[in-house]
Amino acid sequence: AAKEGVAAIVCVPRSVDPAKLEGIRAYGAEVRISEFAGYDETEAWAKQMAIAERKPFLSAFDDPAVMAGNGGSLIRELLEQAPEIRSLLLPVGGGGMAAGASFSGLELHAAQHALSPALRMSLDRGEAVTELPAVETAAGGIEGGIGRSTFEILRTRVASVSLLSEEEIWDGVRWMLA
Repeated sequence: AAKEGVAAIVCVPRSVDPAKLEGIRAYGAEVRISEFAGYDETEAWAKQMAIAERKPFLSAFDDPAVMAGNGGSLIRELLEQAPEIRSLLLPVGGGGMAAGASFSGLELHAAQHALSPALRMSLDRGEAVTELPAVETAAGGIEGGIGRSTFEILRTRVASVSLLSEEEIWDGVRWMLA
């Protein structure tokens, strides 16, 4: 938005990671912090605010352009650097990045926090689980429900879903930093 000279308001939960908050502000967005701990409640709050203020609302994950921008850009960059890639393991929260990546034709495997398994639950139920209770986790960006649109895309394009504990997530972080 800043590149195009358009004002942007980004709504985040009170539990937002400080580094993420700093990054959003560095791009020049106005940041509004909700009283809610999770992303599901914060998104509902942001939608109501947009209606009240007569401003457009753009979901952080459940929007075709966001899916293409997040997942599509990721895949393009990965394939430029490593064209031999045949499968991906991606974290899934709302599902925007994974949905965008799913159009690549690569085999897609999803990883979710065991306390916030919206994709797994949605696949089991056959419908999107769009709201889950907020959980405190190092993987805060992937807690909460999945988007309706993202689920419709992912329901037939995900080869597997792995559910990880908080300890397993931290083990992965330590492995990447080693």
